[in-house]
Amino acid sequence: MAMKTVLRWFSVAAMALAIGACSAQRKPLEPGMTPGQAVAAMGEPDLKDTITPAGKNGPAMLRYTWLKAGQSAVFGSDNRIAEIQRLSPATTQTSAETEPSGPPPPSNFDPIQTPLDYAFYPFRVGAIYLGAGLSCLSGGSCQKPKLPPPSNG
Repeated sequence: MAMKTVLRWFSVAAMALAIGACSAQRKPLEPGMTPGQAVAAMGEPDLKDTITPAGKNGPAMLRYTWLKAGQSAVFGSDNRIAEIQRLSPATTQTSAETEPSGPPPPSNFDPIQTPLDYAFYPFRVGAIYLGAGLSCLSGGSCQKPKLPPPSNG
């Protein structure tokens, strides 16, 4: 008897939760909505501005934009939605996203060649500095040489 009561309460609670979830869903934008109805349906817009029709001398029109939903509503002179625009995702990236941070990823790792490159790197550096010193003594440019990375064979 007690089990039936628990199951009945559980099913009533599940139905109430389902009804509440369905009623909490937002309605999409529809032509003819007022700004208040659009805000009630979509929430506060991310951007609010006024635009003038392209190639027309008409009055400025109010535009609300919801970035997360990817929609923009343009309100006509009667203060109702005249046009609903779908926004495409942004393709531009900030400079922090385009510039790599830290050292570049290692190139192809060769289990034999890479340790040899690092082992003989001091000899390569010595030869590069010896060549730079000889160039300076012979009347060439006297500059600190640029050294290649150790894993550059």
